Amino acid sequence: MRLRQSGFTLVEVLVAISLMSVALLGFASVGVNSIRNDSFSRKTNVALALAQAKLEQLHSLPYSSSQWTSGSHSESGLDEDSNTGGEYTRSWVVTLDYGGHSGLRRVSVTVSWPGAGDSETLASLYR
Repeated sequence: MRLRQSGFTLVEVLVAISLMSVALLGFASVGVNSIRNDSFSRKTNVALALAQAKLEQLHSLPYSSSQWTSGSHSESGLDEDSNTGGEYTRSWVVTLDYGGHSGLRRVSVTVSWPGAGDSETLASLYR
């Protein structure tokens, strides 16, 4: 009489483990990419909020303010609430008599942060 043994062979177990390892590595890379993209998205949103805040601040200031002088201006070390101690740098360029129109001002605000040359820019015209 012959005994039948049931179960998996060593080769079958090794193949199953290999396939599961490849699948788990795929899931892990998706997770890492998701975290990286979430971080970039957050920094981009903060940069846009800082740029918008500067445009709104300038809008509320009189044109005699030093922040309205023609040329480049900057603030560095900003956090997400425009306070010091952060990683963001905000610079803005004021152009007077934009496009040859007397009294028309153009402000371009760029916010950057450490990374691969990452920055966001907003611009607005004021009369």
